[in-house]
Amino acid sequence: MKEDIKSLLPQKDPFRFIDCIESYDSINEIIICSFTFRHKMFFFKGHFPSNPIVPGVLLIEVMAQSAVLLNQKMNTENDTRLPYLTKISDAVFKNPLYPETKIFIQTKLIRKINKFQIIESNIKSEDGEKIAQCSLVVNQ
Repeated sequence: MKEDIKSLLPQKDPFRFIDCIESYDSINEIIICSFTFRHKMFFFKGHFPSNPIVPGVLLIEVMAQSAVLLNQKMNTENDTRLPYLTKISDAVFKNPLYPETKIFIQTKLIRKINKFQIIESNIKSEDGEKIAQCSLVVNQ
C-alpha cells in the first residue's frame, strides 16, 4: 500500500516523518507506517553529534503524523478538516533510535468521544526492538 504520503500529510519536508503506509486495517482501525531517519537530517548535527540519536520529541511527532493518516483513512465522509493533537500521555522511550534505522509505527484508534479520538501508538525498529509508545488525543 505505497500511497502518496505527500498528498495525505499536511506536514512537508523537512518535517514529514512518514515514508509509507505499510498497511491499514479498517475493521480494527489500525494503521502501520514506516520511516527511516536519514543521517543527513538537520537535527543530527546538534543532537549528540558524536553519537547521534533521534530526539524524543520527533518520535512523538512521528506517532502524531501516523495518527493523522489513520484519521484520514477512517474518514468516510470526505471531511476536509485536519485533525490536531490535543494531548499526549504515557509517553515512554524504551530504546534510542539511531540514524538509518527503519522504524514501523503502529497506531490504533481506541475510542471516540464526540469530536475527540483516543489513540495508542508505538514505534518498533525493523528488527522488532521497541523504541517508543504513547497515547494521543486528537481533535477533529
